[in-house]
Amino acid sequence: MKRLFLVGLIFVSLTSSLFSQEAAKPIAPLQLSLYGDLCFPVKKYDVAGIGLGVFHSKIDKVYGIQAAGFVAQNDTAYGLEIAGMGATSNKFCGIQIAGFGAQNMSLSGIQLSGFGCNTKTLYGIGISSIFAYENLYGFCFEIFGDIKYAKKCRGVQISGITSKIVDIKGLQVSLYNETESCNGVQAGLVNIADNVRGLQIGIYNSCTDLKGVQLGLLNHCKKNTLFDVNTLPLINIGI
Repeated sequence: MKRLFLVGLIFVSLTSSLFSQEAAKPIAPLQLSLYGDLCFPVKKYDVAGIGLGVFHSKIDKVYGIQAAGFVAQNDTAYGLEIAGMGATSNKFCGIQIAGFGAQNMSLSGIQLSGFGCNTKTLYGIGISSIFAYENLYGFCFEIFGDIKYAKKCRGVQISGITSKIVDIKGLQVSLYNETESCNGVQAGLVNIADNVRGLQIGIYNSCTDLKGVQLGLLNHCKKNTLFDVNTLPLINIGI
C-alpha cells in the first residue's frame, strides 16, 4: 500500500510539472513582415532561418538572419541582424548592423552603427559615432565619444573627442580621457585619473595616486611621486 501511495505521488508531481511548463514556440524557416505583428507566419513562431521586414521586423527568437527596412527587433538572436534605422535586442550573439542606432542589454560579437550604440554589456567589437555602454570586454571605437560614464572597460577604447570610464584595465585613447581607476595606458591631449597603475601620456596629465609614469608637457600628481614634487614637466614617476 505504501509503495502504491509513493508511486501515485511521483506520478502526480511529474505530470503537474510537465503541464505547468510553457510550451515551446513552433519554429519557421522564413518569416515575412510588413510591420510588427503583420507577418506570415504569425508572431507565435520563432525563426530559424530568415526573417524579413519591409518596415519593422519583430521576432522573439531568431537563429539566422533578421533584416528590416527600418527597425529590426527581437528578444534573443544568434546570427546576423541588419536594419536601415534601428536594431534592438535583449540578448544578441553575432553581427548587428544598424544605419542609425542599436540598443542591447547584452551583445557578444560585432556591433556597427552609423550614429549611436546603447549596450549594457558588450563582449567583442563596437564601432559607432557615439557609444553608451556600462561594461566593455573587448574593443570599442567611437568617432565622437561617450554620452555617459562607462562603468567598466577590460580592453581598448578609442574615441575621437572624449572617453569617460569609471574603471579601465587596458588602453584608453582620446583627446580628453577621464577615469577613476586606470590599470594600463591613458593616451590623449588631456588625461585625468584618480588612481593610475601604468602610463599616462599626453600634453597634460593629472592624477591623485601614481604607480607608474607620466609623460607630457605638464604632469601633476598629488602624492607618491619619486621626486616628491606635485607638478613636473616632461616626466613624473610614481612609487
